[in-house]
Amino acid sequence: MTMDDAAAFATAESFATALQLRSGELALSIGRGGTVLVDLPPHLSNAASAAAPEAGGPNGGYLAALALAASVEVLGAPQPPRGLSIQFLSSPAFAPMALTVEVLRAGRSAAFAAFRGRQGERLRIAGQASFGAASAEVGFLEAMPDVPPPEACGDVPLPDGFKPHFTRAIDYRWASRATPFGGDAEPVLKCWMRVKGQPLDARAACFLLDGIFPSFFMAADRPHPNVSVDLRVDFTAALDRLEARDDFALVVFRTRDWRLGAEGWALDDAELWSRDGRLLATARQQRKLLARPARPAV
Repeated sequence: MTMDDAAAFATAESFATALQLRSGELALSIGRGGTVLVDLPPHLSNAASAAAPEAGGPNGGYLAALALAASVEVLGAPQPPRGLSIQFLSSPAFAPMALTVEVLRAGRSAAFAAFRGRQGERLRIAGQASFGAASAEVGFLEAMPDVPPPEACGDVPLPDGFKPHFTRAIDYRWASRATPFGGDAEPVLKCWMRVKGQPLDARAACFLLDGIFPSFFMAADRPHPNVSVDLRVDFTAALDRLEARDDFALVVFRTRDWRLGAEGWALDDAELWSRDGRLLATARQQRKLLARPARPAV
């Protein structure tokens, strides 16, 4: 990427730009809920870069980040996010979407919201978000996987034309020993990742936890069409107090179960770690594997 290309990306195709919300005409009082509007940009498409963005849909982690941003906007400076669950009901077009947030509860120690995303009469996404303060005391700490630092790792070993459009918004450093479509016995993928021009916050975490191809591709011998159905993200207190927010984070993706065929499904788990070994967030995603050609995974 040249300097001119980088400047154009920073102003027109950044993740931060894609998170900008507009007040909706149907906005209600904050105590009850409200609606915000967002323009879904094609540069965060999940289609392979060799194809037009319209061959796919918006990345699912990006849609989760949008739902979180809309929930924060309507709730008005709630506690730090603790969890978000989103269902992908139909693939959105690259056009404005209305995100309606209902405040389920807004107390001093916790807040809960339900959201719906619509384009015209089509319901695209739905889910819930929770917020709550966390204790500063140290409790159980899981150990981060042992991998080389990002400076010692190379780029993702995939042809440029195969990488989805949304990968232009992320810096990658490949930390796995195996390669995609190598038939590895253990479908685990490890990669250092960083969102370009965006601090490592809860919104960036949503994007990163869905920011690469499915981990079952590590065990497969070829790509398999699939769509995301459900994504759940949970945030730890370490993310609330993270200081180096422009640094790489290690993301570990692990497929728990995947089965091909007419009714194929894949169940994936993911972990997001800071460079200094703190667990920042986890995710679980359910994917529908398609036996026929279809849009790439969300």
